[in-house]
Amino acid sequence: MQKACWQWHTVRRAGFALLMLVASATAAPAWAQEAPLAAVGVVTAAMQNITPSVRYTGRAEAVDRVELRARVQGYLEQRLFEEGGKVAAGDLLFVIEKAPFEAILAQRQAQVKVAGADVETAAAQLARGEQLLRNNNIPAAEVDERRARLLLDQAKVAEAEAAVRSAEIDLSYTEIRAPISGRISRSAFSVGAVIGPDSGTLATIVSEDPIYVSFPVSQAVLTRMRQDAQARGGPEDVVVRAELPTGEAYAHPGTIAFAEVEVQPGTDTL
Repeated sequence: MQKACWQWHTVRRAGFALLMLVASATAAPAWAQEAPLAAVGVVTAAMQNITPSVRYTGRAEAVDRVELRARVQGYLEQRLFEEGGKVAAGDLLFVIEKAPFEAILAQRQAQVKVAGADVETAAAQLARGEQLLRNNNIPAAEVDERRARLLLDQAKVAEAEAAVRSAEIDLSYTEIRAPISGRISRSAFSVGAVIGPDSGTLATIVSEDPIYVSFPVSQAVLTRMRQDAQARGGPEDVVVRAELPTGEAYAHPGTIAFAEVEVQPGTDTL
């Protein structure tokens, strides 16, 4: 009885193994099942013109940049602009104390009058000498000396007038005006400071409109761009667009203003 029981158990186990084998043979594995078809878009092909383009990293630069400097020495009396603000060409920005320069101008104007009086005296003496010479009442050498004195006094008048002009120029330099329109930097000196030609830059003005955007271009690319532009009608056909650091496109297109005439040896770029 024990032997039969063992054999029955053996048969049962063999039958279970067979059923498992059949089930494994008839059921398809998961990896063998067909996956659903993926959706595929359809686009109709068409011919169209493509404009070649390239992208570069550039840097915005002011077209004009002016460093303001004092041309005469004196006390800074006024600063008439807002630091970091906008200024227009001709705006008065700094005023240096005028009184010393006005005094020098008045002194030199007086010297012109003195020299003019000397000319009148010399001219009168020459006229009398020429009259006396006609009557042989004076040597000719004396007349020549009077004529030379008149010429010398006339030269002194011209010299004095030039000194007046120089004083007027120095007086005009006490007013420092904006030579261009743009935005001005902070002032390097406060009111009351002594400034002069050796003081360096008082402030800097940079223009804002228009502006340059400079970017490096290899010589090979630039040559190809010029050839393509010439084939399409000229360099003016090339349109340059800028993208702001925020990723937003700048609204106004630009044009290529110029290319540097020297190639950087290390990078082969202009």
